[in-house]
Amino acid sequence: MNTPLNPGKESHDGGESGAPILSYSDEDEISLLDLLTTIGEEKWTVIITALVGLLIALGFALMREPTFTSKASIMPPGNASSGGLSSQLGALAGLAGVSLGGLAATPEKSVTALLKSERLADRLIETYKLRDRYKEETLIETRLALAKWTKINADKQSGFVTIEFTDKDPKFSAEVANAYVKFLRELSGELALTDAQIKRAALEQQLDKARDTMIQAELHLRQLDRKLGINTYDVKGDMGLMQAAQIRGQIIALEVQQQAMRAFATDKNPDLIALNAQLTALRAQLAKVEDGSGVRANRLLDGSKAPTEDQVAHAKAVSEARHRSSTYEALVRQLEFARADEARQGVGLVQQVDIAVPPERRDPMKRLLMVLIGILAGGFLGLLIAFLRSAMRKMRANPDEAARLAAFKRAWGFKA
Repeated sequence: MNTPLNPGKESHDGGESGAPILSYSDEDEISLLDLLTTIGEEKWTVIITALVGLLIALGFALMREPTFTSKASIMPPGNASSGGLSSQLGALAGLAGVSLGGLAATPEKSVTALLKSERLADRLIETYKLRDRYKEETLIETRLALAKWTKINADKQSGFVTIEFTDKDPKFSAEVANAYVKFLRELSGELALTDAQIKRAALEQQLDKARDTMIQAELHLRQLDRKLGINTYDVKGDMGLMQAAQIRGQIIALEVQQQAMRAFATDKNPDLIALNAQLTALRAQLAKVEDGSGVRANRLLDGSKAPTEDQVAHAKAVSEARHRSSTYEALVRQLEFARADEARQGVGLVQQVDIAVPPERRDPMKRLLMVLIGILAGGFLGLLIAFLRSAMRKMRANPDEAARLAAFKRAWGFKA
């Protein structure tokens, strides 16, 4: 078998000398050297288009008004100075129509969500006439324009939230950045106030029901008082019953101590004599209190006589009246706490660390970015033109490709 002279070619099946010869190298393969050669041949095209892109970008950059960015920073609730108010932020964001997902427990994430809420954006748009300023027709487009010029970031390490607003007017940029903080306070205060108002309204309703129930229990007790001749409900009688109960408790404790001392002490023991004198004084005081309240005359609480059915009913009525009165007093205290929370939460939940001031320097990077984009776009367009021109020259040099190119022109030509 004859070995091919060209290592890149091989005959089919070791056939005759007239058999077709195939090459391992692809004639259409593009090498790096060919690309660099094409770029070298069309270098002026690439340079000119890059310069044109640079000039166009410079024109837009010079025609475009400079922008200024103001920054304000706030400290969300959750630190020691903010108390326990941070636990309310997830609920506030929910009331504002913002879904926080698993981030509701993080104060800075919750504040960031409130700052990006549509409710706060609508206030800014309405207050500063941003629809006319940005020349937008719809509210949704104005929100997008506002979000374009606003950056809100939360620092995980410090927990601070920064608000950056960019505008052509430095004073306006600082004003809007501070307005974000102002409206955030109002929004969080209103939402917290709404929550406190709901709690206060619920307590007021419960208080009204408790008052009605307490009055009914008091009226029923008064009727039994008149029937049994006991002054239970008036201040003197009620205090007498309470004092009688306290004195009876003291007497029981001293009697237990007396029985314990009799096991080892005689009647002449000074401590036992003092204890007996104290018991005698307490029993006399108990009798005086019971006589003043009318309880002793009816033998209701001294246990010396079996209570009648009316007396049992009276005891139940006393217990019910005291229970209703205690419930009413507890609701009154809770209502006072709710009103205090309502007044405190209305002040606001966030603290502003840095106040935005009008910036003294304009934003430099945006113009530089426009110039770089112009150069890159012009250079890319120049490379595309260079490769197209090189491909067209090769097609014209090849008769077959030239015929195909002519057929293409005829097919897409508009001449009759």
